[in-house]
Amino acid sequence: MYKNNFFTKEENVDREIKVIHYEDNTVTLKRNIKTFSNKRYKSATLSPGRKPTYNYLSCKNYCRQYKSCYDRLQHRQFNNEKCLFITLTTKDILDIKLLPDKFLLFVKNMKNNYGPIEYFRSIEFNEKDLRCHVHVILQFQNKPHNLSEQTLNKHWKLGNCFISNKNSNPFSTFDSEYYEVYDVIGAIQYMCKYKSANIQKWTSYSGKEYDTRYTYFPKGFRIFTCSRNFGIQKQPKSKTYFMSRTQANNFIKYCEDKYSKTKVSKNYVRKHCHRHKTEKDLKTFTDKVMIRDINKDTLKNFIA
Repeated sequence: MYKNNFFTKEENVDREIKVIHYEDNTVTLKRNIKTFSNKRYKSATLSPGRKPTYNYLSCKNYCRQYKSCYDRLQHRQFNNEKCLFITLTTKDILDIKLLPDKFLLFVKNMKNNYGPIEYFRSIEFNEKDLRCHVHVILQFQNKPHNLSEQTLNKHWKLGNCFISNKNSNPFSTFDSEYYEVYDVIGAIQYMCKYKSANIQKWTSYSGKEYDTRYTYFPKGFRIFTCSRNFGIQKQPKSKTYFMSRTQANNFIKYCEDKYSKTKVSKNYVRKHCHRHKTEKDLKTFTDKVMIRDINKDTLKNFIA
């Protein structure tokens, strides 16, 4: 909601605003992070006499979940030697609403045997029989060297557990009885991407009609969950400057012209603004500017 008061002298003053310069080029300023898959959900029209399935999670919310989850985890640091990438399957078709509680019981059993554990998990469907499986990244405080799939099966009790190795997963390596995830961020990208197997098809299965605008997950279901201390939050190197609004607007225009051909100008410059209603129209004012990959000498030319 914007304020309905009129334009005041205070807003007309060219006040100083904060400019944050990130020295690390890996910092992404864009809100929606680009993952491995560029595929977007498809909108479809219902056939005559067909009712939408409002009891399922929409594809729009599904995309929003994996993008926001990857946005939250991409800048964290991980110790690859203490992480394990596993897949948990189910023998029978289990009610998906019960699966999160079963997984928490599995984590509880693992903590009782191997000490403190942090995790990140995602749930997916098999396209053939709609059977669920869970991808998990376990982060141990002291990683056991004798952990086997048979041991994990005893703690899971609902099916088979598979420890990813270099033949079955590109993010893991296998050496004797020691398993290591050498690219945790790559595994997170693999888990946080668009999976067509989770999207409903225009077919009927077990007497139920499905709609391609929805997933097989129930409405309000959390597909991705992460423990509180999973990874270490990185603090990127940055410097703070102050500019007038006129200088900031000129600098933003310079950056947009410079990176317009790269099609990623939003990844280099991001600004926070607010709007103020005047007697004639609605004006936009810049409050804060965040930039990256800018030459320091170029930046100093815009600073008073």
